[in-house]
Amino acid sequence: MTTAFVPPMLNGYFQRMSDAIHEHRGHVATFVGDGILAYFGALQPNPWQCDDAVRAALAMRAAIRDYNGELEAQGLPPLAVGIGIHRGPGLAGLMGCRERMEYAFVGRTVNLAARVQTLTRTHRVDILVTEALREQLDPRFVLTPMPAESVKGIAEPVVTYAVRET
Repeated sequence: MTTAFVPPMLNGYFQRMSDAIHEHRGHVATFVGDGILAYFGALQPNPWQCDDAVRAALAMRAAIRDYNGELEAQGLPPLAVGIGIHRGPGLAGLMGCRERMEYAFVGRTVNLAARVQTLTRTHRVDILVTEALREQLDPRFVLTPMPAESVKGIAEPVVTYAVRET
């Protein structure tokens, strides 16, 4: 395995995105490559978890815009985000082994959220939510329906909605 230096700009990105998540009652579970897995309502009951997740995504959108201004001033390339949000059941708790234990949420819900995140590239948008999340969302959020798309591991095409500025 080759070890490489993590660019400071990546840590700056993680900090800004994590701050946006925490400010909206979310929990950063883990970093996966340059991605972030976050939970809303998994650590404690939260009847506003869907709204909080979308507000966090909107805050992440604003934070990346600001951060890109800082990067540009340093002569560095801009970063982009793709955020997929889904809600549903799963198994939550401490998982792992003696050497490494972490709080995790596993199941189809996490898998579908990851697939929805990849659809942000297909639809050329930065934030997508699923139908299951939309059903629980405050109607004041501005959403645009996207064409249903097939994704790996899911039998039926997935219906998503792009989140617009409110």
